[in-house]
Amino acid sequence: MNGRTSAGAVLAAIIVGAAVGSVLVSGWLFVPSLFGELPELAPLVAAAGFVVAAPLWVGGLLLVGLPVWTVLHLCGARSRWIGTAAGAVLSLPALVPGLVVWGSALSDEAMGLAVALASQAGTGAVVGWVVVHVAYEREGTLA
Repeated sequence: MNGRTSAGAVLAAIIVGAAVGSVLVSGWLFVPSLFGELPELAPLVAAAGFVVAAPLWVGGLLLVGLPVWTVLHLCGARSRWIGTAAGAVLSLPALVPGLVVWGSALSDEAMGLAVALASQAGTGAVVGWVVVHVAYEREGTLA
């Protein structure tokens, strides 16, 4: 991978990153819904999750990811693994609104909070990897 990118590649990276993040959020809403009280609503829950998550991912990538990414780019830190780490860390504050709304339920159950944090960090890590992969010219490798 070389360190070159363009405005078009950055735009594509933000769009693809938001789509991947939204699909992952949709998935981690879908699976538990299958085992809930109304499993027949799982597809609706997943679709609603995607619709809500997409603008949040776009906003997060633009308002948080892009400034950090710019600094990392200028410092020469352009590997997919740096993107993975940055995505995992930077995505965690996105849980704050959820913790405010459902805080008592999650904070009372340590395992629920741990799963939520791990899921968010994992989703952010995948999105970070994808964003760097799409943004920089690559030579057919996924490493």
